[in-house]
Amino acid sequence: MLESNSHREELLKSAVGDVQATASEIEDIYPCTPVQESLMALSIQKPGTYVARYVYRIPVGVDLARFCNAWEMTVRAHPIFRTRIIERAPLGMFQIVLKSGIKLETAQSVRAYLASDMEKSMQFGTQLIRAGISGFSQEASNAWFVITIHHALYDDWGLRVVLNDLERAYLGSNLQIRPFKSFVQYCLRARAPESENFWRLELANMNATIPWTVPSARYIPSATMLLERAIKHKSGDDQNLTSAMVKAGWSLVLSQYTDATEVLFGVTSTGRQGHIPGLDVMSGVSIATTPLRTHVSPDMTVKDLVGKVFDQELRLLPHEHFGLSAISHLSADTAAACKFTCLLVMQPHAIIKSSILHEVTEEQDLQNHSTFGTYPLTLVCNQAADFIKVQAVYDQHIIPSTQMNLILDQFAHIMSEVTATS
Repeated sequence: MLESNSHREELLKSAVGDVQATASEIEDIYPCTPVQESLMALSIQKPGTYVARYVYRIPVGVDLARFCNAWEMTVRAHPIFRTRIIERAPLGMFQIVLKSGIKLETAQSVRAYLASDMEKSMQFGTQLIRAGISGFSQEASNAWFVITIHHALYDDWGLRVVLNDLERAYLGSNLQIRPFKSFVQYCLRARAPESENFWRLELANMNATIPWTVPSARYIPSATMLLERAIKHKSGDDQNLTSAMVKAGWSLVLSQYTDATEVLFGVTSTGRQGHIPGLDVMSGVSIATTPLRTHVSPDMTVKDLVGKVFDQELRLLPHEHFGLSAISHLSADTAAACKFTCLLVMQPHAIIKSSILHEVTEEQDLQNHSTFGTYPLTLVCNQAADFIKVQAVYDQHIIPSTQMNLILDQFAHIMSEVTATS
């Protein structure tokens, strides 16, 4: 994926100092994907963002020494967990995969570990994942496992793959290597002329009204508030249709809110619908963020709008990994389209069962979602069997909480109409 062996050797020499490792300790070097570059750039711009911390309780009866061995096996099987990122202008960002895994830290208590961990930063050249365990002492009533990880290394789907492998390793199974490199190659091929032409045409003649504009160009939104709704919805087996229904429903909300027939917002999808063998069991971050422009005509039925958005999704699919930054540089229209202020995140329905880890979600959802908040509003939609859990993470200095509550009520009402007519 690098232009030549000499280019690779030159990069290797310069990377050694950045990641504080010897050349013999480096396993591989390859470019970052567009979404990794975006996440790192935003994180450097606003330190602390795009970093999540997951806390798990380890049930009584789990052998902690065996658990630690299973973690080491899991890290060896997932190169993305041994990856650091460096920047080389004007070439871009590169992933440096180390041969050695991350050290599993130990602590007397989970509170002590969390307090210490929160003082550490993640940036170019440093570890982008940390893991710790507490509860080894006989006095401890519970054992805890904590993962702190940068979003440039994971998404929810990829993390589930890793945790599933962790349990399999604990139970004695051998693990397959889960390379991220093949996905990087796929993303690089996505930067093709066909995708350039698609985005130029898709976003030509932009005339959408942007809601919730920031006070100034220097203002960086701080989305630290969280509101939730559970919207009844039978998703069935077709999650693509559910996704189209949610996007259509949100388009109607924005159309009414802005009093405009053309609306614009960003969409983050799983990015795992491409034709890549093993993509469903690959760790790492595969999510794709793209601008979505929809036209809501007054004489259009809800069913017609859902169908239109569904068709739009299918057209967009081959081009979703082109990259938000690359899209923004194609034309004045595409640049304007990438300045959306609302991001809709679609999370697929997933049931996580583990005999060795129980996630502690109290006071965790807000922390993890707020660290991803560089937009005035991020709307996270988690698809369950018979409802959609909607989490609005927003900047209260741009969107007052009373207004956000009304918007969510309106969204719930519109989604009931969308579900009934689709």
